[in-house]
Amino acid sequence: MSSWGFVLLDTTIKGTLLLVPVLLVSRLARRLSSEWKHMLLLAGILSFVAMPAVYALLSLIQVPSLHTVVEPVTLNEKITREGVRNFIQAESLPTQGEPSVAVANSLWSLIINSKLMSILWGLGFAWVLGRALLGRFLARSTTRKARKDLSEERLELFLELCERLKIKKNIRLLVIDREISPLTFGYLKPVILLPGEVQSWSKERLQLVLLHELSHIRRGDNLTQLVTQIVSALYWFNPILWLAVKRLRVEQENACDIRVLNSGVKPSTYASHLLDILRMYYSPRFLSEATNPMGRVCSTEKRIVSILDTAVSRAILNFRSVSWSAFMLILLILPSFFINIVRTDARERADYLLVQKDSAGRFSITNGVSIHLTDLKRQVVPLGSPLNQSVLSIQAPYSVQSQGLDLLVNKPLTPVIATADGIVQYTGTDARGQKYLIIRHANGLSTVYTGFNEACVALGQRVNQGEEIGCTGNNKTFHYEIRIGSYSTDPVAFLK
Repeated sequence: MSSWGFVLLDTTIKGTLLLVPVLLVSRLARRLSSEWKHMLLLAGILSFVAMPAVYALLSLIQVPSLHTVVEPVTLNEKITREGVRNFIQAESLPTQGEPSVAVANSLWSLIINSKLMSILWGLGFAWVLGRALLGRFLARSTTRKARKDLSEERLELFLELCERLKIKKNIRLLVIDREISPLTFGYLKPVILLPGEVQSWSKERLQLVLLHELSHIRRGDNLTQLVTQIVSALYWFNPILWLAVKRLRVEQENACDIRVLNSGVKPSTYASHLLDILRMYYSPRFLSEATNPMGRVCSTEKRIVSILDTAVSRAILNFRSVSWSAFMLILLILPSFFINIVRTDARERADYLLVQKDSAGRFSITNGVSIHLTDLKRQVVPLGSPLNQSVLSIQAPYSVQSQGLDLLVNKPLTPVIATADGIVQYTGTDARGQKYLIIRHANGLSTVYTGFNEACVALGQRVNQGEEIGCTGNNKTFHYEIRIGSYSTDPVAFLK
């Protein structure tokens, strides 16, 4: 699962921490309107999709901004490249540990990066999504067996209710000869399906049923159900998410009941008709995966009590209240996006190195204080070529645009080696389709390798200086960068 495995794990933890209080509110705040509960639950569920999207957006924004021109600084000591290399080779250099190193090298890293976990996640995703697709297939198949068999009077009632609820979509009203609960499905082309006994219903019952189903369409519950099914498929292993989705569907029905009551219907009258429908008709299990049946399986007693309880709020959300609520939720959720980013940026600011090259071709390393050779015991400097070949040739020199060097590859499948000890921080494919990886070293240093045929290291894996991390592809060049904190530098000074 590579980097997405860690994204799924990170999102699962943060999303669950957001969902738990929302679930508690939806269960304990019994006087709160079902529309508010539904909105809170939906926001918590959507955070599981929003966080990875923000991560991806930030990664795209941050990559171009990593390069900043380093202004000349006054250094206290000059260290030649040969002196640094000879000193490092002569001394035993323990790697400076970081909190992220311990985590990345833990059991979580081994589990998440295993092929078995990828296979298990894929099977769970296919199972959950397959059930949803099967439900939609059965719903469409059931529609083909239905017919338009309603009197002119009942059709006029249906059109009048659509106009009252300001629904402009072209809704198909169909009847099927089965004792199924009234239901609706479809977002772009919604369908309302009624049982065959609708012909014998009173006008009052038909009006209440149509009001309930049209409320689903007016609220966009069919689209909400599709989105939550996709989220459930992605995070099928999270039981808290499943509880939230189940609760969301309960609040969907309660919210539609509220809209029916707000139309002027007596609670006792509506409760009586609803109870008869729940007793007389059933909701097919797989069909319920893609539809919003009026008789959805939930606590009938609690639903009837909620309808009859006048103390329960029956407020309906409007655009203004939704906007303010969304703004407040963004303020609450937004900090979770930047927990790791803020911590990393703070560590780089406090611990990065600056590299300067003088007129004599020597380079200097400083972390803001006077540096001595003995201090290099606590540093890991990327030295040497990333290509394991006898002849090193530079195809394209360092530039502000490239932020690195293009090295000439003598032959395909040339081994690529790590130029310093570190942790694999990122693996992926760039906009040109070339595979690359980033290795994070101590003191804010990182190296970027682009142009792999295949990398042989996993995200979070510890690598040593000189260890093979992959091989080049068929391209004649291999791109190599060295980054120091938020800066890029010319790698020539570090090459052999």
